Amino acid sequence: MSYISVRNAHKEFLKDGEPLTILEDINLDIEKGEFICLFWGLLVLVKAPS
Repeated sequence: MSYISVRNAHKEFLKDGEPLTILEDINLDIEKGEFICLFWGLLVLVKAPS
């Protein structure tokens, strides 16, 4: 079982009055001790040393 689960994440912004999809149907399972960062649609997953 995951420490954190995200299912079907979706994010849009408006650009020039039109929707701009940044994330679509993203699923994540994050275990305890893992660290994630989301930068403008780029997902970085780093596992902390045990």
